Amino acid sequence: VQCPLPDASVDAVVMLNVLEHIENDTGAIRQVMRILKPGGILIYHAFTNKQLGKKEQAVDIKHQTLLRPKELLTLFPGMTILKYEEPVHLNNYTASIILKNN
Repeated sequence: VQCPLPDASVDAVVMLNVLEHIENDTGAIRQVMRILKPGGILIYHAFTNKQLGKKEQAVDIKHQTLLRPKELLTLFPGMTILKYEEPVHLNNYTASIILKNN
């Protein structure tokens, strides 16, 4: 995974349901952390694997992975967690986090 933006060049990154669609999610995480300025904000939101337990939920084969409960807390080391939640919203199991780059 390559991002053409220079190091420490963006103030904020918003990722909505991204990593579960990328085969090299670790590379994508490294790129996000590389391009964020010090003090930059990352907002990330995704479904968790609890979603697969829903009877009415069809398994989407395009998903490489789904987050395990609380896994999102470990994906962006060295960043400060500003807010984290795993709500059930509209009968969907999700995880959301807001982080600040140190």
